[in-house]
Amino acid sequence: MLLSAIAVSAQKQTDNGPLVIKAQGSFMAGGTVVKADGVYDTKYQTNPQGQTLHGDHAYVSYQVPVNARSYPMVFLHGAACTFGNGAEVRGVYQS
Repeated sequence: MLLSAIAVSAQKQTDNGPLVIKAQGSFMAGGTVVKADGVYDTKYQTNPQGQTLHGDHAYVSYQVPVNARSYPMVFLHGAACTFGNGAEVRGVYQS
């Protein structure tokens, strides 16, 4: 019963015509780079010497519709996952 009420509500909301975007963009936030002591050697890529770890950062893309509601809808996806408009084998999140 609840699911059918949600489906009917969602259907009513989609009958308002196309979604018009007022603003969109992207930005980077945060970021830490940690470097291990030593010199990196491409012959021994699993050796940690000289390797760097890039973490604690975010790439954010956003869209703001015309007549936006008061609170945003935020989507987060898993660690070490990248979805974009590149030539990736997996599904594209942004499209």
